[in-house]
Formats: sequence, C-alpha cells, structure tokens
Amino acid sequence: MADERRNCFRLWFSVQRLDLCDDGPVCPPLEVFIPKDADSRDVRRILREKLELNQPDLVMKLRNNRHRPYALEVCRQYQHVSAEPRSVVMPSYYHTIRARVQQLGGRIDRLEHIAPELRNRRNARLEAEMDELDQKLRFLNTRLQEAERYQWQGMFKRHPLW
Repeated sequence: MADERRNCFRLWFSVQRLDLCDDGPVCPPLEVFIPKDADSRDVRRILREKLELNQPDLVMKLRNNRHRPYALEVCRQYQHVSAEPRSVVMPSYYHTIRARVQQLGGRIDRLEHIAPELRNRRNARLEAEMDELDQKLRFLNTRLQEAERYQWQGMFKRHPLW
C-alpha cells in the first residue's frame, strides 16, 4: 500500500453535489490518490468510483482556489441553463455572405480580364531590369579596361626612406 502511494499524487477535494439539489452542501475534504502516469480518463474514472457516481450524464467541474483544496462540483448537463435547439436565423449573415461571394466573383472577373495585360507588364518590367543591368555591366567593363592599362614599371623611381 505504501509503495502504491509513493507513485501517486495525493489530492484533496471539497465536493459539492449540485445534482442532488441546487444548494448542495459542501462535503468535508475528500482525500484521493491519483497515479502519476494517469491520463484524464483515468482521473475521471477514479473520481467517479470514489464518489460513487454511476450516472453517465453527470458533469464534474474542477475549480482551483489558492491555498484551498480543489473544489469539485458535480452537476447534470444543462442543469442551470435550459438547452434549446440552434435555430437562430440571421438575415444579415446571409446578406453579408452573399455580398462577399459577389465581391470575390467581381475580383476574379477583373483578374481574368487583365490576364493578357499582365504578361505584357511582366515583360516590360523584365526589359527595364535587363537594361539597368546592362548599363551597370558597361560601366564595370570600362573601369576594368582602365585598370588593365596600368602596367608595373619595375623598381621604385625614388629610393625608399626606410
């Protein structure tokens, strides 16, 4: 038993059973040992066994307050809120979606209309970049030719002072 508890977390829970009544009393803190390698399903199973919760529709809400034991509230699904089917009709939503689809369709039409012109724009931009590179290359060639004209004349013309 001591070896089993060594590999477990020791947790304290104050349990409030809201499924029995809305103002369920808070039970005294309950000590629970949870294995260190347990996943969330195992923890839920251990808590259900310890609290003897046999109904599958019960919801466990775990709350944490500083310097106090964990507060575990047990309640039924939709206990405090009446569930209603999702039947919200939003005419503005449909209008917005329709306008957005029409806007996208207009953008696609404009792109299809401009498509032949895009190729011409691309070619013009490439030609401008090629002309600019050609000018730079001509400038570099002239500088290299000027640098090649200079030749080594041999020894120093004046004696160094060192």
